[in-house]
Amino acid sequence: MPRSIIFFDEKTGARCIDRSKCIGCGACAKACPLASAKFPPIRRVVKDGKKIMIKCDQCHGHEDGPYCVQVCPKSALRLV
Repeated sequence: MPRSIIFFDEKTGARCIDRSKCIGCGACAKACPLASAKFPPIRRVVKDGKKIMIKCDQCHGHEDGPYCVQVCPKSALRLV
């Protein structure tokens, strides 16, 4: 299994996947203690013809925080 692909974002506290290193093997999804059939926090997609794993990274790199928090019409979400 590749190493140093999932990293910690100090600003948001999120665990992020370095997509440039990801080979889409799925080892992270299999090891995830939060995974279930109804809620897969990490899933495989094809982007630019390459299989990669994706997960919520709280919009890593976006200065205003996660988009979901910004667009929620009921203000039900917040980043704490």
